[in-house]
Amino acid sequence: MDPRLIRLEEKLTFVEHQLGELDGVVRDLGDTLQQLGGQLNRLAGRFDQNAAALADRPPGNATDGPSNEQLENERPPHW
Repeated sequence: MDPRLIRLEEKLTFVEHQLGELDGVVRDLGDTLQQLGGQLNRLAGRFDQNAAALADRPPGNATDGPSNEQLENERPPHW
């Protein structure tokens, strides 16, 4: 058999093997991407719920923390 033909068959076998491995990697990455997309959608939904809840609260709620005026008049801790 011609040595060039043998080398070509070896290279073809190698490329087919590499293609199979790469196909597995791409499938795994696709699965991971799908999972991350689902997590992102859930987090975006929670964010929207929290933003809506904050928008519905009356201003001056005790959990809002200090007002802007109080913060402007407060001295920094290093004074």
